[in-house]
Amino acid sequence: MFSLHEIAGLLHTSLECPDSKRMVTGFSIDTRTLQKNDLFVALPGEKTDGHAFLKTAFAQGASGAVVLKKMLPELAGKGSSPQAPFINLIPVSNCEEALQRIAQVHRLEYFIPAIGVTGSVGKTTTKEFLAYLLGKRFCVLSNRGNFNNHLGLPLTLLRLNSGHEVCVCELGANHAGEIDFLSGLLRPQIAVITRIAPCHLKGFGSLENIYRAKTEIFNHMTKDATVILPDDDPDLLQCTRSKKLNIIRVGESRGAEFCLDSVKHLEGVTSFRVKKKYRFSFFSPASFLARNAAMALAAAEAAGLSLADLPSQWDDYQMPQGRFEERKIGQDVRLIWDGFNASPAAFRSALEVFGQIRCAGRRGVIFADMLELGDEETRYHRELAHDLNQNKFDFILGYGQNAKTTVETLKNELAFENAHHFEQAEDVVSYLKDRIRPGDLLLLKASRGMRMEKVAEGLERLTAGNTSVGQGADSCHH
Repeated sequence: MFSLHEIAGLLHTSLECPDSKRMVTGFSIDTRTLQKNDLFVALPGEKTDGHAFLKTAFAQGASGAVVLKKMLPELAGKGSSPQAPFINLIPVSNCEEALQRIAQVHRLEYFIPAIGVTGSVGKTTTKEFLAYLLGKRFCVLSNRGNFNNHLGLPLTLLRLNSGHEVCVCELGANHAGEIDFLSGLLRPQIAVITRIAPCHLKGFGSLENIYRAKTEIFNHMTKDATVILPDDDPDLLQCTRSKKLNIIRVGESRGAEFCLDSVKHLEGVTSFRVKKKYRFSFFSPASFLARNAAMALAAAEAAGLSLADLPSQWDDYQMPQGRFEERKIGQDVRLIWDGFNASPAAFRSALEVFGQIRCAGRRGVIFADMLELGDEETRYHRELAHDLNQNKFDFILGYGQNAKTTVETLKNELAFENAHHFEQAEDVVSYLKDRIRPGDLLLLKASRGMRMEKVAEGLERLTAGNTSVGQGADSCHH
C-alpha cells in the first residue's frame, strides 16, 4: 500500500482535504477500470479531461486524486455527494509527470531483475512468450496487453509488490527519445530487440532513426547486461557492439549464439528446436512466431531458467488476441485475425504463412491501411499489391484511403480482377454477406488504428446461427 502523505511529499506538494483513514492500493487513469482505494490521476487530454470524471472516481471509492493546481479552487469542498466528497487531493503542475515520478520512485524500491522488450514488430508476442516461460518458475510482473508507452509502463510498474521476482515489460515508441525515457523507468538488466523494420515512419522520419530510437534501451543498462538480437540484422549488431554489452543473437544462421531450426507447422501447431537440442511447440498456425518464441527462450535462459526444465508443449499458452488468431464462423468458414501490426515486414510474413495454411475452399484477404508510414506510404502500399499478387489469392478486399492505392495497383497494373476497395469496414461486411462460402479461409490484416476487429465482429454476427449464409454465392465478384 501507498501512503498519501508520502506520495504528496515525493511530488513536493501538499495533501488537500486530507482523510488520514484512506490508503492507496492502486492507481488509475480510467474510471471504467478504477478499483476501490485506487488513486485517480486526472489526466487532461485533447478529447476528454480526467477532472470531469472526479465525481465518478470518488463515487467508485477512489482514495484520492492527483489534480492540476489550477483546478483546486473549483474542487475543494465539493464531491459527487455528501457521502463521497473530494478528499485527499494532490495538486501538481503536470499530472502525467506526477504519475511517472511516482512510478520511477516505486520501481527503485524493488531490487528485482527487469527485462525490456522492444522492436518494430513482434514486441507483444515476445513479451507474452517470455512472461509465460518465466512464470513457470517465478512470480512475474508484465504489461497488460500493450501497456507499453509513457502512461502504460508507469501504471505497470506501480503494480510491483514484494511478491514479484522478475519484471518483463514491452517498450513501445513512435518518436525519438521515448525508449530512452521508458528504459530509464524500467532499468532493465536484459533487453530484447525483436526486429527493426519500417514502422511509425511518420514519427521517426527514417529507418536509420528507428535504429537509433530502439537502441536507446541500452542507455540505462550496465556494461555486464545482456541483449538479445535477431541474427540477420548486421546494422543492429553494429549499433549494439559499441555499447560493450553481452550479445546473444537468435536465428537460423551459423553466427547465431542461440540457434533456431526445424520450424514446422502442422494442423494449427507450430514446432521448433533451439540450440540443436530442445524442442518446443505452441498452438498457432503462424510459424513466423517461432523466432519470437526463440528470443523469449534466450532471454529466459539469460534470466536463469534452464531450458531443460521447461515444458516442451506450451498447451496452456494463450496467444494475444488479434495476433494471427484463428476463429471459426458460420458454416466452416475460418478467419485469421491479425490486426495489431501492419508494417510492410509484418504484412509480408503474415501473407507467406497464410498462403501455406490448408484450405478446403477459397483463400481471401481483407486488409486496410498500414498507418504511420510517413512520406513513403504510397510506395509501401503499391509494393503491398505485388506481395498480394505473388500469393495467388482468390479475392482481395481493402478499405481505407491507402488501401485504395493497393487495390488500384492490383487491378490496373497487375491485372488482378477480383480486388475491390471499400470506404469502411462495415461496407466489407455487407459485401461479404451473400458471398461467403463454406470452406473459405480469410486473412484479416491491418494496423490497429483501422479497427479490423469491426470486420471480424461483423462477420461473426452475420453468420451467428445462420447456416445458410454464403450457400448461394458463386464468387466474390461485383
